Amino acid sequence: MIFVGRVCATLDSHLYFPARPGSKACRIFYKMMTKVCCHRGSVAWAAQLNWSGQALSRNEETLKMKHVNRFPKCALLMLAIALSVTFSAAETPQPPQRPVGPGNVFVQPALGGTIFGFDIDQNGTEGLLSESTGCAYATETFDLATGKIIKIVREGHPSNCADDDVTWGITGTSVGLVEHQHEPDFGDLQMSFQLLDPLEGNQFTAPWTPPGKGTAYIWGASRNQSTPINAYQVYDIHTTLMYVYGSDVAGNKFGPVTQIASYPGIVGLNSKTNTAIVFASNGQPYGPSYVNQIDLASGKVTTFLGLGSGTVQGVAVDAADNILVTTTYGDAGVEFYNLTTHTAFEDILPNCFSPACSGFDVAFDPINKLFLVAQPISSLGVGEISAIYVYDTQGNLIEELIGFNFYTQRFDVFPVHIALHPSDRSGFVDVTNSTGVGSIQSFTY
Repeated sequence: MIFVGRVCATLDSHLYFPARPGSKACRIFYKMMTKVCCHRGSVAWAAQLNWSGQALSRNEETLKMKHVNRFPKCALLMLAIALSVTFSAAETPQPPQRPVGPGNVFVQPALGGTIFGFDIDQNGTEGLLSESTGCAYATETFDLATGKIIKIVREGHPSNCADDDVTWGITGTSVGLVEHQHEPDFGDLQMSFQLLDPLEGNQFTAPWTPPGKGTAYIWGASRNQSTPINAYQVYDIHTTLMYVYGSDVAGNKFGPVTQIASYPGIVGLNSKTNTAIVFASNGQPYGPSYVNQIDLASGKVTTFLGLGSGTVQGVAVDAADNILVTTTYGDAGVEFYNLTTHTAFEDILPNCFSPACSGFDVAFDPINKLFLVAQPISSLGVGEISAIYVYDTQGNLIEELIGFNFYTQRFDVFPVHIALHPSDRSGFVDVTNSTGVGSIQSFTY
């Protein structure tokens, strides 16, 4: 046993052999080799192999021979074989793979209604949602770890069943934004907005007063939590026109308002260049769309023709690398743009051969540099309803997450939304039932 320990100790200290002195792996090796090989006496080939079994250089051979000549002949043979054998018993254990896909945390709105927008705080432990039962509405905060409702921030029961709250995301650092739609008379829609700053205070703290006369409702928001500025796409019911502007939401500050026709609900933000990104048809139903970049400081618009077929249905931006990712309806495409050169390439969602299984919302994880794409109607096989695909910034498909159900989101007023918590590679996504978006579910990636 002392001899075995010396051999293993020498292997460990000089050749990084993983077995410790006196270990089971070393004892088994010693007993086997002494019975089978020691009587052969030849060690000349010991100097010809390194740990990986490759030939050594002349200098390496000289150094190796100086080392092995210190041991008895049997030890030399054991050393040579040790250099070409891997001990499974001594391998460094690998940490278990982290499970990915749907989680076991579900958020059920307090009134049991349909969720009218939600988001989660990437810098905290809470989320925000609004809901409607048809006549009653509410805005609530919830716990990301348990899914339990923390507080009903506001609840209303209008007699004409015409009022609603809509959550438009967490912006900047833990600032929640909620739109209230009030309709005292049919067709007379009035909008007002409230902030929760910070979200964990679980109460409205100040109004947000965007340009206009309260007749424009938000149609799309960039939902950027890494900078105080976000881009908003709004529709004015009086002018029947669409506008885009930037806002420091917490500071209640606004940039110039730009009137521009674009696909509703689709707006991205390049925080590096302070530009909003919206898309417009080129006049052909299944042709590529125009990519419009709006300078939020000046209102200037620059345009180039994009890639893909049909309506753009999702957008996300990696501002640090100037990468834009979109999804398109006509070809179930996922497009990757270089916003510096205006070049692009396209991937098609796996096994998807029709617009029915096209992708919708796109979310970007700035910590792990990943884009996530929601597919309401999965193309991954029988029994799968909805899926999420994970891409890196080079367009490589990293993961396919299955087991979701946000199928009816293709047809709902609020399309499917992926909300990410990048620091622990988790998030929440819609779950649908007979009432539409009846809850949201956690997931990991």
